[in-house]
Amino acid sequence: MICPKCDQEMLILEFRGVEIDFCARCRGVWLDEGELAQVARERSGSWDIPRGAEKGRRRCPRCNRRMRLTVYPGTAVELDACPEGHGIWFDGGELEEVLRSGGALGSAELLREFLGGILAGGPAEPDEERE
Repeated sequence: MICPKCDQEMLILEFRGVEIDFCARCRGVWLDEGELAQVARERSGSWDIPRGAEKGRRRCPRCNRRMRLTVYPGTAVELDACPEGHGIWFDGGELEEVLRSGGALGSAELLREFLGGILAGGPAEPDEERE
């Protein structure tokens, strides 16, 4: 899947049994419909996009429609949401903020450590033989 922010190929990572799409360049996260609730281990994790929500400039990586800008309930976090309900785009750090606001502090910390470990580890470099 291509990142809707920086057009780079995203990594597919598994967190708590959920496949998340992560952009190592901009640290954004794409969650398909219903995955936010699974990551947060909550029953609620979706919301309706308000009527008249402004179209953003980013496109849904699933259907290529312009996503709508919406504020996640109970936060000041503005997210990009697919109008067809395919998923939600979180800029770097926004998912952790949403998880913290919903009382899922443990989930937010685990996610930050998980993604930080991926970035710190980076791709393995092949060993070079010395002559």
